[in-house]
Formats: sequence, structure tokens, C-alpha cells
Amino acid sequence: EKLFYGYYRLNEAAFSKKIDSFKRLKNIQYKQFKEGTSKQSKKFNTLVNTSIYFPLYAKKEMYAIKNKQLNNLKKLPNLSQDFYDFRNDIDLKTNPFSNYYTFKNYLWNYLYNVAIYKKETDSLYQVSTLLLQQIAKKVAFPKLKNEMLQKTYYGSLLNDKCSKKDKEIAHRIFIENCTDGKRKKEIDKLIAIIDAQKKGTPFPDIRIKNVADNVFNATNIITKNTVFYSWPKGLNQIKNMAKRVNYLTKKYPNIRFIGLDFQLDNYNWKAYIKATNLDAKNQFQLVNKNNNHIFSPEISSAVITDKNGVIVSGFTHLSYSNFEKKLYNLENSQVNMTLTKK
Repeated sequence: EKLFYGYYRLNEAAFSKKIDSFKRLKNIQYKQFKEGTSKQSKKFNTLVNTSIYFPLYAKKEMYAIKNKQLNNLKKLPNLSQDFYDFRNDIDLKTNPFSNYYTFKNYLWNYLYNVAIYKKETDSLYQVSTLLLQQIAKKVAFPKLKNEMLQKTYYGSLLNDKCSKKDKEIAHRIFIENCTDGKRKKEIDKLIAIIDAQKKGTPFPDIRIKNVADNVFNATNIITKNTVFYSWPKGLNQIKNMAKRVNYLTKKYPNIRFIGLDFQLDNYNWKAYIKATNLDAKNQFQLVNKNNNHIFSPEISSAVITDKNGVIVSGFTHLSYSNFEKKLYNLENSQVNMTLTKK
């Protein structure tokens, strides 16, 4: 993947040659394998062909977007008419490996690419809305379709650039096309959580406890600009969260970063705090984990408040591309207010 990243800068002809060379190499390897083994089943051949071609096809779907980014182009590059001819060889409706990562990754890249082209050429809607339209139209496997609809609709809900109209359309597409009742309930809960984190409203006065098991009201520990962030699921995600928090804490010493966990048992929570070098005095657990209406158990998120506990930005994330811009704007707006008063 690292090797390929630089290839996206190449012009179309040079990039296609790279794709073709990888394709030849993989086919030679598979030919050698087949010559040295007994007969393979049809399904096995389909699996191997999916493994060979779909990662390369996914890269072709990414090419225009990456080429534009890396070469600082104003528009997507003009590609020849046959650049996407490989799509004619793909049957998105009957592939027996719809749960296989390689197939799913290609599908994501293909539909996202189509949505990007629509966004650039003739649409006022956000990419997440256009992507939802493509998923509803082109994904045939119900389980995969429901999964993709939910993940993309999450993106619409979390996208600050999505207008009210965009979000209404995204909601309609999701409701009309998702057939999984559990996923619909999860979305309903997420919408309720977002409503509880509206900009300009006070941060909810929830009961939390520290590592010494002392109980506080959350609003009572807000003494300066504060970021409340929820702990994610899984050890790797927790490690990544901790690295990000430790980085942000050093970069923004005037902002307090408070972690809230509502999923781990007390012992493991404290062990992870120590193992990841998080500042224990900034880590808390919800007292009543079953009454959590502030953060989603499915998505780790963050809420930014000012020193008075008023929400400046709700339902964001520590790693979002514009997260640090929000922190910068918060600090500078308050500096400007102080100077104006003086």
C-alpha cells in the first residue's frame, strides 16, 4: 500500500501500466500454484480471482480522487473512456464472497468514486448523501446493504457540512432501504444522542466517578475549555485514542481533555489508563452505565464545551480532520473577547 501511494501521482497511462504489471505478476504466481497442485474447484478459482483483481480494481476506483489530491488539481483528471472498462467484468449481484473484505473494499471504493463524480459534476448534495443513493440503488446483498447504509448514514449525521435538507434526504433513503430493525433502532438512539449534544446548550449534568471512586456531577469539573470524549471498544482503538489524547493535551495545554468510559469493568478501565499513560485525574466512568444517553456505544465521539460548560461543538471526534481547527477557533475567539473587553 505504501509503495502504491506514490503511483497515484502518475498520469493515467503510467498508472495503468503499474496496475497491469501487478496483475501479470499475480496471475503468474497463481498459474504456478495451479500447475503444482490438484484440480481446483470453481468456487476456489472465484475466490482467488477476487483476491487478485478486486484490490487492483479498488485502486483504479481511487485513482481519480487521489490524483486530484496529490497533484493539487482543481478538478478530477479527465480519463479515457476505457479506464473503467473492468467494471463490465464485475457482477456485483452474484459474487459468493460478498462478506469477504476484498470484495467489500472494492464496493466501497466504487460507489464512493461514483458519488464523488456526481458531486463534482452536477449535484448540490453532500457526498455522503450521494453515496447513500448509490448503495440503495446498486448493492444487492441485504446484509451488506444494511451495513453500508448504516455506516454511510452515520457519516451524514456527523458531517457539519450537511445541510438540514441533506440530512432529511439521507434519513429518508436510510429508512426506506434498510431492512434491519436493529440497525434502525441504533440510528434512532444516535439521533437522540446528537440532540442531547446541541451547540449552545449546557453539557448534560451526568454523574461520573474518578479512579478513586469519588462521585461528581460532570458540570462541576468544568473550569476551563473542555473536551469530553468517550472511550471506544477494543484494545487497539483504546491505544490509538490514548496516543491522540496525549498529543492533543501537549499541544493545547489550556484545554482539558476528559475521558468518559461507560463500557469497561472498573479493573480493566484502571489498568488501561495506566498502560496507555493517560492522566488519571482526567479519566472518569459513568456511575449509571445503563442510563447513558450522552454517548453512543457504537461510535466513540467527543463534545467540546467552553469554560462555562456550554457546548461549542457536539458529536465530533478527536481524529476528525477539522477537530483541531475547532479547538483553535475556540481558543482564539476567547482571546479576542478578552482583548475586546480590555
